[in-house]
Amino acid sequence: MSHAVTRTALLAGTLAAGLAASGCQTTQDKSAAIAAKAAKAEAPGAIALGRPDAGVTVRSQTLVRGKDRSAIVVEVQNRGRRTLRGVPIGVTTLAPGQKPLTNAMEGNDPLLLRVPELAPGATVAWVNADLPALPAAGTARVRVGRAASRARTPGPRLRVISVARTGDDGHGGIALAGAVRNLGRRTLHDVPVYVVARRAGKPVAAASSRIAELKPGARAPFEAVLAGDGRSGDLSAVALPPSSTASTR
Repeated sequence: MSHAVTRTALLAGTLAAGLAASGCQTTQDKSAAIAAKAAKAEAPGAIALGRPDAGVTVRSQTLVRGKDRSAIVVEVQNRGRRTLRGVPIGVTTLAPGQKPLTNAMEGNDPLLLRVPELAPGATVAWVNADLPALPAAGTARVRVGRAASRARTPGPRLRVISVARTGDDGHGGIALAGAVRNLGRRTLHDVPVYVVARRAGKPVAAASSRIAELKPGARAPFEAVLAGDGRSGDLSAVALPPSSTASTR
């Protein structure tokens, strides 16, 4: 190492120490604070809603009730110009005689907390199919928060190539299976899949699943059990890139 580089390093260290002692925040400190905030927002089992991004709207929300559990289908649209990553959705269930329950609890599955990606102009039917069984008087309150990050471009393209019912799951629910193809160039992990059954355009059952690994150009299967009355109705499914697959700024 040259003496010039050594002197430069020493001066930089002295300056940083002086700034810290005087209470000033360096660019490095700010970057670390921003990174820590983003990491906290992405932490499993916790969501910080914040103020929603401009252009993000909830087009509809539908609560479907099942014998053992309920599900909520939230159609979220991005009218902005940037791809949004990790859009949090807070869900609180309310029922007479029951304590309010929320998905923003320690240990909750990230699949039930966030929309992984919202491309510009896109509308996504996000599903939380792990809500408690609710009576007819039970309701669910939904609140959309601020995205964890914004991406220059959408993530890898994914195509659902099949989804169909496979019969009764043995516990009164309707099982289904399908497959997703990765049209991108990167291997993806923990790919979320959301499935909705509709009759006359209205959601009557829903499910969520994930694919552990999806290699470039390959297809991979998924399975799920519908919450609600899934015996009939048109099935639709969407697979989204995980939140960590796109570059941001």
